[in-house]
Amino acid sequence: MGRIPVSYTQVGIVANDIKDWAVGMSVGAGFDFNVAHRWNISAGLKYEPMFDSDRSNPLVVYVGAAYRF
Repeated sequence: MGRIPVSYTQVGIVANDIKDWAVGMSVGAGFDFNVAHRWNISAGLKYEPMFDSDRSNPLVVYVGAAYRF
């Protein structure tokens, strides 16, 4: 199993109830990187504009790890 990063794009619908209910969309990209036989690290960037809300539109940076069983 190689250690080549796998890139991906994502588009989705977002709903949350922080302060008040809001619905929006999520557009972003990221990559998964195999660091060991069963371990992956994920990182990416998402823009999540929320409609019908007075909140600013967030730019989300995420990093995570996963163990595959």
